[in-house]
Amino acid sequence: MIKSSIKFRKVQENSKNSKNSSHINFLLLLMILLLLLFMNSTSAIQMDNPQYTVDMSRLNTSAPTIIHPGDDVDIWIKITNDDTDKELKNIEVELSPKYPFETKQVNSIIGTATLSHLNEGESDIVHFKVHVDENAPSGEYPITINVNAIRYDDDYESTQELGKTYYLPIYGVAKFEMDLLSKCEIEPSETKSISLNVHNKGTGNAKYLSVSFSGSENVNIVGPTTYYIGLLKASDSNSIEINTNSIPGTSPGVYPIDATLSWIGEDGVSYSTEMPVNLEVKDIIYKNQPYVYVEEVKSITTGYELSFALANRGSSDLSHCVMTLTSPNLSKEYISYIGDLEEDDSDSGIFEIGTFNSGAGGKLPVNLEITYFDRYHEEYMINEEFTVDIPAKSDEDSNMLIYLGILAIVLLVIIYYLYKKRQKKKLAEKLEKEDAENDND
Repeated sequence: MIKSSIKFRKVQENSKNSKNSSHINFLLLLMILLLLLFMNSTSAIQMDNPQYTVDMSRLNTSAPTIIHPGDDVDIWIKITNDDTDKELKNIEVELSPKYPFETKQVNSIIGTATLSHLNEGESDIVHFKVHVDENAPSGEYPITINVNAIRYDDDYESTQELGKTYYLPIYGVAKFEMDLLSKCEIEPSETKSISLNVHNKGTGNAKYLSVSFSGSENVNIVGPTTYYIGLLKASDSNSIEINTNSIPGTSPGVYPIDATLSWIGEDGVSYSTEMPVNLEVKDIIYKNQPYVYVEEVKSITTGYELSFALANRGSSDLSHCVMTLTSPNLSKEYISYIGDLEEDDSDSGIFEIGTFNSGAGGKLPVNLEITYFDRYHEEYMINEEFTVDIPAKSDEDSNMLIYLGILAIVLLVIIYYLYKKRQKKKLAEKLEKEDAENDND
């Protein structure tokens, strides 16, 4: 009994193992069939990775596979029919770009290339062209390629589809602007510190950035001429402070200093660019530049003549100079126009005033106001106060006045006499003419 039971149990176990093995074999066979079916349905079309170059006719570059913003890019894609015995017809290859790419017209339909057929094992290449947006930042951007074809079997036709997404690297380009942080005006022969801001206005980062400055015949650099910035990312800025000097004798005007920027781009290429920085050398009129002094005081017949000299002690011109003299002891103001004074020039304002202190002379306080313009037509004004010693009128001056008075009376009498004589002559001529007319009648 015991032996029979053991034998029966072994038969049952063998039966179970046989069933499990059958299930496993069935599953393996099903998986193989599905795999073969999948391979049979997808292996007919193969697509290689895209090959691309920058359009050389548009941009001269030594690295045609490096794409920058603004480039036109030619893309070639190899399509292969890897089926062993089936032909593919009506093959359409569609390129679907996203930002920053824009498809350009190179095929009859923008973004779609067609192949009439591919025999088994045959390959062909389709061509596309895309434009990269000028403002695209650095990064890898996708393009999607979809292929549709008809495969001809013995008994039926089937549609074959394949889609892949590839990523193209875009390397942004650094572009720079420089500006002055504040208005910069340099006086002749002056050394002045100025601050410059370097802006990266491009789409790419600049590595190992350095800036070198060189002066000109009118404006030069004092101290260091090269400044190392390092990394300057897109949209970032950095400030630099340099010392500039205006060469003595430089005329007013705008003069450049040249800046050379050198850096490594994100594409690993060395770049450099030059740009001028314009500085203004401006005329400056200093407060102590105009110098005013009493030149002469003299007695004249009608009163007194006061002369004040104005000297230009600077290199800048004093234009349209006007002197105005006032005094609490004088009844009115006196104005004298001097005009323009160049460097080291001087001229005088002359004022004639009437009798002062009844001819007894004395101290006359006067205020002298001088106005003038610089070459930029900005007006300046200074006031100088003087106490002028007015000399007393001498006896000769008094006698001269008497003589002049008598002479004036004599002249008036003579003029009156000549006038009356002429009137009598005209009257006599008129009467003679009337008598002659009466005799004729």
